[in-house]
Amino acid sequence: MKCLKKVLAWRAVPHMSRENLTAANDNSSLGGIASAAGGTGGGGGAQAPPVAAGILANAAQGRLGEAMTSATLGDSVAGSQISFITSTGARTRADFLTNDLGIVETKTGGATLTVGQQQLRADILAGVPVTPVGQNAANAGLAPGQPILLNSYQVDRPF
Repeated sequence: MKCLKKVLAWRAVPHMSRENLTAANDNSSLGGIASAAGGTGGGGGAQAPPVAAGILANAAQGRLGEAMTSATLGDSVAGSQISFITSTGARTRADFLTNDLGIVETKTGGATLTVGQQQLRADILAGVPVTPVGQNAANAGLAPGQPILLNSYQVDRPF
């Protein structure tokens, strides 16, 4: 359990290349995954449980995908990792808010929208106001706690 907590606490780094991501996916050892991400490994050759290794690889892939989406969007990004409360009361987080009040969600591999992300998309497409919350919303120029109509919802699949 201690090893699993350590594995789950590890965070993939956004500068990970596609080649290193592939190496991380192909290597189930904790040390190999951390080394592929630019870390020291520190695993002493210990094997991470296969499920934990998959979680690490998925996290790394997701962060790489978000970095690629961010690069594509460039200066049109108003903010990232912004939380919203939907019309059903569900709280969800969007990857990117654009300057024209659009949401861009990055998905990699076979990832699908969460229930909250599906509701956020449904609200936006139906013209239903959603409520931004938290510091990331304020940093993006939104008024936390004040409902807002967003203009679009896009899913980006960079690879």
